[in-house]
Amino acid sequence: MEAFDRGEELPHPDIACGLWSDPVPAVLIGIRSALAVGITSAFWFATAWPNGPAAVVVAAVVCSLFASLEQPDKVSMAAAATVLIAAVPVFATQFYLMPLAVDFPSMAVALAPLMLTCGFIMAQPQIGPLGLLSAVYFAFASNIDNVMTYDAVAFLNSSLAILVGFAVALVLFATFFPETPAYAGRRFLRQLFVHLSDLTSAHRRAPALRCYQRALVEQLGATLARVKDEPRVAHECLTSAAAALSAAQAIGRLKSSLDGRELPPRIAAEGSRLLVRLSQTLRDPSVWKFGRRAAEARALGRHALAIDRGSAEPAETEALGGVIVGSATLGSDLMRARMVLQGKSNAIPI
Repeated sequence: MEAFDRGEELPHPDIACGLWSDPVPAVLIGIRSALAVGITSAFWFATAWPNGPAAVVVAAVVCSLFASLEQPDKVSMAAAATVLIAAVPVFATQFYLMPLAVDFPSMAVALAPLMLTCGFIMAQPQIGPLGLLSAVYFAFASNIDNVMTYDAVAFLNSSLAILVGFAVALVLFATFFPETPAYAGRRFLRQLFVHLSDLTSAHRRAPALRCYQRALVEQLGATLARVKDEPRVAHECLTSAAAALSAAQAIGRLKSSLDGRELPPRIAAEGSRLLVRLSQTLRDPSVWKFGRRAAEARALGRHALAIDRGSAEPAETEALGGVIVGSATLGSDLMRARMVLQGKSNAIPI
């Protein structure tokens, strides 16, 4: 904030932090792509379709590339509709304008209406990819060569292969573990718990805490973009992220206090046990476990406060103060997480 007030650039982070990766969606994308290849290949083998390989390639590419987009089933449907609409101008260009071309200038004139239209569509931010798809479709279906062969059957077969590939991908996106807002919210919550568990067991607390905060914000932004049409799920994600950030700060404060030598051995041992149990709980969360860990955190704070009242050492008092604040905050955050698991996040203010 001080750098912002002075108009200075923020310093670049001096540690390498990686963003979160989720293996479950990656595995599902791989399985979905394999199913697309298997289904279209079976159709190709059964019908001895000459353009079957094109359908296999399109289905595999669509399942791989569109999987990372929001609502890939609707994107696939829009792409298929684009191919159907573009088939008319592409057919007219190939079979009515290109045969009139005898040199390069006339070829440029013949291709200008279609290519300029595709270029205009590509310049529009909302529908730009559809213009690019139309241009790629024309390049694939027309099969421009030095010696042109104008075969309407081959053109229709190529177009049908593209549509079959899109259709297979669309069906798989809609039926094979479709990504709904509720699913995206559950995966985000799982990511919070897993990486908070890693933070709890990390040895270098300061870099791990900064990496966790940065990755959480990036993941939250991506998740909110996917659940923007579901306000309830978006609120749950925001609530969970706020609780996770606060818990991460509390864990960092608690670990920092436990690492010092000024603490009484009893408090240090009790705090270490709490962190170990908390790391295990975050890997396999439940309402009951979060309640137990919250009770243990509050008990740790009470014990530290009782010892702090009878302590006369400034260093010990400071260390105990960190334990008291960290455990109290952690206990409160664990209760918030417990309410999230119970589906009562609407009662929690952000």
